[in-house]
Amino acid sequence: MKKHIGLFALAAILSWGAAAYALDPTISASPAPSGQITGQLDRIQGDIYTVKDPAGREVTFRVDKDTKWEGSPKVGDQVEASIAPDGSADYVRKISGAKNRGSSGSESSPPFGR
Repeated sequence: MKKHIGLFALAAILSWGAAAYALDPTISASPAPSGQITGQLDRIQGDIYTVKDPAGREVTFRVDKDTKWEGSPKVGDQVEASIAPDGSADYVRKISGAKNRGSSGSESSPPFGR
């Protein structure tokens, strides 16, 4: 009987520890992107942009009507973006001198909601 109570107590302690770990807000499988990212524009899917930084990490963010544009970045261009805590881009800037894979060099803003 004492053996069963000891096992039950051990199981309860372990499950409480796991629950506390699961509820810890600092632990996240995929933290919300925020801050500044510089890298190659890897993919555009509607209003979702993915940039690959020099270390090879991909950062995905959303553009909207409030996003400020500098240049007209296309897939393959080097860009810099400022990302808000909610995952939206405050601005996206094509880095000057970056390859433009066949563009005419126009610096107009890209259309929203492709």
